[in-house]
Amino acid sequence: MDNKQKRNALSRIVDILDDTADWKDQLPPSQRGWVSSLGLYVQRRIVRGRRFVTRRIQAGSKFHAYIDARRTDDIQYGDDFAVFRQYHISEWRIKKYESGDWENLVVATNEIASWLYRVGGLYEDDKDIFDRAVATFKETGKLELPERTDAEIQRSQVETRQLDSPESGYSAGCLGSTLALAILPVVIALYLLLR
Repeated sequence: MDNKQKRNALSRIVDILDDTADWKDQLPPSQRGWVSSLGLYVQRRIVRGRRFVTRRIQAGSKFHAYIDARRTDDIQYGDDFAVFRQYHISEWRIKKYESGDWENLVVATNEIASWLYRVGGLYEDDKDIFDRAVATFKETGKLELPERTDAEIQRSQVETRQLDSPESGYSAGCLGSTLALAILPVVIALYLLLR
């Protein structure tokens, strides 16, 4: 594999990890830990400036990153500063890369993240099925998550409660009310300034 093919393969891995982080960020905080059920932890940090957006993706074990990639995109706002007029996407710069078995977990971790988002999180009646799917993947390398209809998802959300992720030490309700109280003064100040 020449350098260009290797760079394209790494860029594809980072794009999948970025997609995984998108799904993960859309989940409630109490559900995000389930994305790492296979042992691949994906973290993304975004720094927004007036004329740029910098993304940093890291993935690896719980305490060791196997890949660290960054990308800075140039942006230009319209006259009202609310809508992007131009957006230039740059290439990922790979700062760190260690080849290994973790690469086999990238696509499956992405599938878990998108599945959790589609079904609205992991609920009590799904935990056994989810655990079996993870165990089967670890044995065979094939991930088979159950597909559910919209009616089943809604019924599940009404009848049972969401399970907190294995790593969260708080409940979603407690965190939500804490965040609401923390940002309320900021929202009020912005409202008064923009009125």
